[in-house]
Amino acid sequence: ITFGIGRFISGFSVGIYATIVPLYINETSPTEMSGKMGTLVQIQATSGISVGYASALVLPTGNYKSDPLTYWWMVMFGFQIFIALFQFLVFKCVHKLETPTWYLNKSSSESALESLKQVYTEESASEKLQKMKSTKDSELNSSYEYNPSYLDLLLCKQNTNRLMRLGYAVYFLQQFSGINAILTFSTSIFGHLGGGTFMSRVYTLVSGVVLMLPSLFVSSFVDKLGRRALLIVGCVGMSVCLLFTGFFAGPLEDWNILFPVLFILLYILFYGTSIGPICWLYSGEILTPRAMSICVAFSRLFFTTVVFTFPLLKELLGLSIVLWVYTGICFLALVYFSVDMIETK
Repeated sequence: ITFGIGRFISGFSVGIYATIVPLYINETSPTEMSGKMGTLVQIQATSGISVGYASALVLPTGNYKSDPLTYWWMVMFGFQIFIALFQFLVFKCVHKLETPTWYLNKSSSESALESLKQVYTEESASEKLQKMKSTKDSELNSSYEYNPSYLDLLLCKQNTNRLMRLGYAVYFLQQFSGINAILTFSTSIFGHLGGGTFMSRVYTLVSGVVLMLPSLFVSSFVDKLGRRALLIVGCVGMSVCLLFTGFFAGPLEDWNILFPVLFILLYILFYGTSIGPICWLYSGEILTPRAMSICVAFSRLFFTTVVFTFPLLKELLGLSIVLWVYTGICFLALVYFSVDMIETK
């Protein structure tokens, strides 16, 4: 019971964290660096995944009752305490101020200026504050002022229609591309493809590293190439890789395991250079805090749906069919981003 309660509390906290961080980064980063800074969300997530995969290598592969390393999972969970404590101290002692946008919405220009000084020089901070005030005044003086409620946003009413549709679509396509099913059940998948228990964990660790590495350099060209172009290329690559992986999991299952492993790693690489980091960056650019909270809540729902349905679908349809279903969704994402997406670079 205590384990379940702990997981519920940590999951709830992660949901809040996932909602606030993209907004915080977007509101505190200089405009010319927004593309690079927005991908920090993906870097945080993927580095954490890689550390988790690496620590899992210590777990025993047999004799679970007698091997003392069976309880290593407690150390893995306990390690998160120190990370959470570090974050708490950073925000308590170093980054004490709210974002400039938040202060400006509260009509506290002096506090907004102090917040800007954390990022800009004193002269540049004053100039940035004046620009923010001008933008806010122009919005207030516009002929049409509309502050949608949560219900209006949820139902995509009036002028929220397209942005909310984009928000829902980006998170839906990100989750149903199959990435979290593959990452969550990677050891089981690699075992199904022919890897032993330990080697499946090694392949899983390599997957985590492959997912993390693109996040470190994709920020350098996300503003140059644009969000839309990267998403389209990524969806093409993901579709092709999942298609071939499905063949190696079914009709070509007798082939060497290195072939499906290679395509899975390429799939993760394409994800890590496209919809993985860009989803967080893009939603932070186009959505208001209220809209962002709704879309992230649906993202958690989509995540839960994918993770819970994958084992059932795998048992019912077989791994290859499930992978081909994800292939179709990736192709759907390709079409959608080509037709309906708004570029923000």
